[in-house]
Amino acid sequence: MKIKIVTLFKDSIASYFNESILKRACDKGLAEIECVDLRQYSNDKHHHVDDTPYSDATGMLIKVDVVKRCLDAIRTDNCIVIATTPVAPLFKQKDAVALSQMNKDIIILCGHYEGFDARVYQYCDYRFCIGDFIVTGGEIAALAISDAIIRLIPGVISQDSLNDESFNNNYLEYDQYTRPLEFEGVKVPEVLVNGNHQLIKAFKQQSSYNNTVKFRPDLLKEGNGDE
Repeated sequence: MKIKIVTLFKDSIASYFNESILKRACDKGLAEIECVDLRQYSNDKHHHVDDTPYSDATGMLIKVDVVKRCLDAIRTDNCIVIATTPVAPLFKQKDAVALSQMNKDIIILCGHYEGFDARVYQYCDYRFCIGDFIVTGGEIAALAISDAIIRLIPGVISQDSLNDESFNNNYLEYDQYTRPLEFEGVKVPEVLVNGNHQLIKAFKQQSSYNNTVKFRPDLLKEGNGDE
């Protein structure tokens, strides 16, 4: 899978993929990352990519003609385009799973300033946000989306490691522990060290449920079809 990230700040993207699991995925040829500088598709001699909005709105918008020239140059028949913007559905694990299984290359457009001219979205297959908060640019969202997709590509991470992760089946992951057995008076739960696999499984299920109820009860509602 090849992911092309269209950005105004290439340096903020490239270093992220030179470490750990993502680097190994790229080294194995399972994923490929390309950073595309949007400014090179500007017809302005100063390489401007933005302009003031119509009406009395503040800030600057990324221009539709610049984005379209970029997409015309880098888009292929076997790829999808994602825009990062707060005016979008939340990106969820199920989206990462679906995108990782499409066998398509991906272009991610990083929003910046006040975002995109709304006409940009007609050239996109999806638009996503990563939470109910605002960040300076879409680079953070692009990194999160790319990471979430790449780690699901077969061969990047063992399937056993993926099976019990948070958000699978609308539950958060169970509590986990490692050495030391006791730290500042707090011990690892006895059930996890007694070797009874049936009890360990029950502990994990209950801990997963408890964490979901405590921190993300909305996930349980989604699982019951209430949203």
